[in-house]
Amino acid sequence: MAKGGAEGRLQDLGRAVEELATKGLLRPGVELAQAVDVVWALSSPDVYRSCVHDRGWRPARFERWLRDALGLVIG
Repeated sequence: MAKGGAEGRLQDLGRAVEELATKGLLRPGVELAQAVDVVWALSSPDVYRSCVHDRGWRPARFERWLRDALGLVIG
């Protein structure tokens, strides 16, 4: 049975990042577990809400920031 919430998101993103790793798309020196943690943390709805709603970022700015941040582990 699939889990919901943060744990389910962690499992789903873990599979996606694992697929990227099998294709050699993680940055050199980045371990799979580290990449999963980074992607999981950055994809939290709370991060979007904090940046866009609380700090007043435009969604396009958030998208650029997220792309750049994910680029630290996926390339």
